[in-house]
Amino acid sequence: MALMRWDCFQAAHPRPQMIFANLDGARSQARFDLLRRMIQTMVLPGSYALHPQEGLIRVAVERDADALKFAAGVQARRTAREGGWAGQWAFLYDDKVARAYLDCKQRQADLAAFVRGG
Repeated sequence: MALMRWDCFQAAHPRPQMIFANLDGARSQARFDLLRRMIQTMVLPGSYALHPQEGLIRVAVERDADALKFAAGVQARRTAREGGWAGQWAFLYDDKVARAYLDCKQRQADLAAFVRGG
């Protein structure tokens, strides 16, 4: 999946799938970067863009199938469409979600080290 600037993505994809990552506290660059890494880890073929706002991060996704996969991965729930999006989901992006992703990445690294014999 190719990360695009928000304005370029909106110009190229006027009716994207939208996933709202509702933050449980203050917006942070670390939380934004982790969300970007979560999306990259899923290796989705379409383009996407991230847009931080007060209290949330918007994730705009080009392809329906990519949105469904990402939404399932973060346990997002479908919400009523607003703003002309082709589809819309939301999830609470809290410490529990961030920890689950980081724990999964650590287990993958541990397994890879075990397989290599290290």
